[in-house]
Amino acid sequence: MSSSAPLSRQTSHDAAPHSPLPVLKLLTLRTHTAAFSPNEVLIDPSLVPFAKPGSLLQIIPQSDLENEAAVASDRYIFRLGDESEKDVTTKYGNLQLSVVTEVAKAFKFMTGNLVAVSLVSPLTFCELIVRSMISQ
Repeated sequence: MSSSAPLSRQTSHDAAPHSPLPVLKLLTLRTHTAAFSPNEVLIDPSLVPFAKPGSLLQIIPQSDLENEAAVASDRYIFRLGDESEKDVTTKYGNLQLSVVTEVAKAFKFMTGNLVAVSLVSPLTFCELIVRSMISQ
């Protein structure tokens, strides 16, 4: 299980290095309270082998994958934490991805829904910040 720090609601379509297409992984979303874990995001790192500790990842609602005109502000960007629990399946059962309840509410993520997790390049992340500042 990895912890994370939130970075933005923005997103990108950048791919993993040496990959012509974005690397996506569909995961079942769960929610947790701060009492369960102080980390905003819990993710089984074995399910995102394309990411390393420190990677920027985004959570994309499945509806956004099906709708090319979807607004990117419905996506949640976080940094994959350095800590990794080896006994994730023993400790948390079949937990794939969990976000703290407040984040789920803010982004309208629904427990039990499939979401995509993909990489975000730091350069694209910076470009998105600049664009959001210009559009304000």
